[in-house]
Amino acid sequence: MREEHKGELTAVAKAQATTTKRTAITVSQQYRWHMCVESVLNELRKHNTGPCKLTGKMFGEVFDQFIFGGDETCLLASSGDVNIIGDKAKKKHEAKVGDSRVSITMYRLGSVAGVTGPTGFLMAGQKRKPGFTDEFLLRNGAAEGSSIHMTPTGFMTEEAWIEMTPFQIKGIKSIPIVAANPDWKVVEILDGFGAHFSSPEALQMKADAGIICVKEEAVSSHVCQGYDKYVAKCDKAVMRSTLDLLRRTTAICKGVVDQWGLVHVGLAAVRAVKPSVWIESFKACNLNPHHRVSFEAWCQRIASDLRAGQQFRPPSSDDIYSMLSPLWHGMAPDEKKKVMSTIEANDGKFSVDCVRQLKADCRIASNDLQKIRICYETAKLHPEHLELTTPSDSASAVAPELAAAEAAVKPATHGLRSFELKPAGLTGAELFAHMTQFGRRDSAHTAREPSSYLDVEMTADQRMILAPTAQDLTCRALMADAGGQGAQKNLAKRKLGNIGDVKAYCGIQNDPERIRKLRAVGELAASISEIARAEKAATAAKKIKVSSNLLELAPVAVAKLKSNGGVIKKLTKPQIASLALKFFGTPLVLTKPKDDLIAALQKEITAKPTVLTAAMEACAGSEAASAGATGNADNDASGDEGHHDTDRDGDGDGDDDDDDE
Repeated sequence: MREEHKGELTAVAKAQATTTKRTAITVSQQYRWHMCVESVLNELRKHNTGPCKLTGKMFGEVFDQFIFGGDETCLLASSGDVNIIGDKAKKKHEAKVGDSRVSITMYRLGSVAGVTGPTGFLMAGQKRKPGFTDEFLLRNGAAEGSSIHMTPTGFMTEEAWIEMTPFQIKGIKSIPIVAANPDWKVVEILDGFGAHFSSPEALQMKADAGIICVKEEAVSSHVCQGYDKYVAKCDKAVMRSTLDLLRRTTAICKGVVDQWGLVHVGLAAVRAVKPSVWIESFKACNLNPHHRVSFEAWCQRIASDLRAGQQFRPPSSDDIYSMLSPLWHGMAPDEKKKVMSTIEANDGKFSVDCVRQLKADCRIASNDLQKIRICYETAKLHPEHLELTTPSDSASAVAPELAAAEAAVKPATHGLRSFELKPAGLTGAELFAHMTQFGRRDSAHTAREPSSYLDVEMTADQRMILAPTAQDLTCRALMADAGGQGAQKNLAKRKLGNIGDVKAYCGIQNDPERIRKLRAVGELAASISEIARAEKAATAAKKIKVSSNLLELAPVAVAKLKSNGGVIKKLTKPQIASLALKFFGTPLVLTKPKDDLIAALQKEITAKPTVLTAAMEACAGSEAASAGATGNADNDASGDEGHHDTDRDGDGDGDDDDDDE
């Protein structure tokens, strides 16, 4: 390491294992988050006016008391890796701990002012262990509104979040300064985990309580989230020491730490975190309104994270239209407008009638209805989408503040001479030698010569100076992978969620319009299910009717088979199917070729050869018995012979001919 870099670089250190996308901290991402937070803070300034009813101070002085943030953390009973010095002759060494491998989830919430909010514990199973009540949590240091909830796996689910939401609201509203100002709104900042924002019921409860729910940018919690910054580290340190102490307390765990023992570990972490930890965490994330800095200053503060984000190529387009379904892109403007008018004619609701009209009039398949709903929602916000066809790759306009911040971010190779043509501080022969070497390493060819068109003569010494050596080519490849185009990766593809918003983007999650869109998702799903059930019932009824008709046709088929000497080929397809169903209990599909039906019936006859023979003999006996009794009646009715039903073959053409022959 050069002496001049010691102030900027560390010694050799172990890199923490992480997912690649967590390093995708870009200027545009941080700009969206900065503007989102600003809009929310302005909403609080606009709504929360007048003096505080508890302290008498104006809202601006107690601003930090009304901003909360939280996240889930996992508690494990495992002691982790244990390093020992053991017997060399022994192949396997086991740690003498009897921990189970269970884990629980703890939801932590705190305010920018340092107040610890309600804590939620998620346990695996169905029944709560006796003694572990909400009152038990309060007695052991948890805040008002703390609760325990049972889930199938011990992890957060949408059902658990809905169940936990009233307790969170109770806990936030019970904080003295919030309780004293019930009309003032509160902000709750969470990460983008699906269960937090997928339930319109939970979002509506918080909206009714005056709590604005804000979602962070995806995979940016280590930079933008208050809990992850310092509080999570403090929690983990306390949990490790408490877990070790709990193992030694046999009166509580009896030598084995189960999931209920982990509740004690979590409560110890809650008690250990001081208000200053919450305050410094939110301050480090630029979420404290009393210490909030401008976007330019914030970019300078997280310059190292932004440099790491430069390894990702920017997306070709962030335009919402380009993220919509190709089905919408392929529609003509008139077709799009017809879809819009059909939905609007049903008051914008995706009822059963609306779904039927979309399928019949607009030719929309059932599998594409949810995609069309997203396109409809975005077209309401962007009417120009109705006139577009193929999406354009042209870049959208960039805010001047964002462009200036992106230009100010120095590349990861800044200050490294190997990556600069003219480094600062080099002059004269030393600069000439560096530039010559840089040219050789930057060359994509093994030989560098002027174009033959210029007719410039080169000496052998000049060729030797300009020709890159094997070392130059090796250095060039290393430089490309370290800081050039070869070091860049594609940024995660932006996708639209089920309500038409970009999944990875931040925003307010419980505004009335978003809740309406979430309910529209369920409404459309219910309509599709209802139509599917009706169609399934109609299909089943049709099958029953067909089976009934085939059973009624069986006697006619038996008689015709007997008269034809048992030749199945002389029967029609319905008659073949009626024999298979009546005498062998095998349903046949009438849409199949006749040869397939004959083969299927012949297979059944081969397996049970006496069934049809007995049926034909019984038919012959009944005909002989009834021939004498009905002879006179037939003669008397000979005048009406033209009105008799002669469609004995069951094919509906009014004759006894086999039309399939």
